[in-house]
Amino acid sequence: MKKIYLITGILLWMLSGTYAQQSHAIGLITAFELTDEAGFAKDADARAILEGLREFYRPTYNLRFGFDYLLPIQPNWSIRTGLRLAHLGTKTEEIHLRFGSQADPDNPGMIDPDLPSGEPFEKVQFTRRSQFFEIPILFRYAKPSDRKWTTSWEGGIATNVHLRSTTTTILDEQTSNQQNTDSLVEHPVQLSAVVGFGINFAPTRNWTFYTQPTGRFHFLPTGNTAIRWHWYSVGLEFGVRRTLGS
Repeated sequence: MKKIYLITGILLWMLSGTYAQQSHAIGLITAFELTDEAGFAKDADARAILEGLREFYRPTYNLRFGFDYLLPIQPNWSIRTGLRLAHLGTKTEEIHLRFGSQADPDNPGMIDPDLPSGEPFEKVQFTRRSQFFEIPILFRYAKPSDRKWTTSWEGGIATNVHLRSTTTTILDEQTSNQQNTDSLVEHPVQLSAVVGFGINFAPTRNWTFYTQPTGRFHFLPTGNTAIRWHWYSVGLEFGVRRTLGS
């Protein structure tokens, strides 16, 4: 991993030196994202379990924010990097829970939902959230233009370092407890693929405002089980960028 970063750094330095006369830029970004986990089964038994679990999984809304640095490497190409704090999450929800106390006396092995359960709740929801420190390396393509409105494309990878994870249990709409689940994270350092399409507005020579839909997929699973769960997210990013040295 260190060798990869070293080689990448040398290539970036060589490429940026060729176009050092171009203006670099810094900026702030925030993104509103919908995140969830995609499940991949290892065998037929796991696939059967996965099909049963899909109906309980729900996506969650999360934030990603930080700052950017835009490094020009070619007339139409630049590298976008920076530092971000990313929040990812998902939740599972089970309603109309049934208990052993509702066993049907006339049908052994069956549950009668009309019988009182004797339990104080019939619904349970688990919300899992994780925080990551993110360093992206994205290749961005945009044609130089004197127009105020332009478009851009970008794609690349991001390194995600796990900071914290929690699981909140909610019984019948009332929060019962929040538990630290850092120990359940299988891969504290993740790599994710990132793609985006940007719409940029430059009211002046030095300032640019932009928005872009983005998508992310984490290569490494959140746990090493028969079902491999991978984070993914789609969202809308907003940012402002200030050109330097122009």
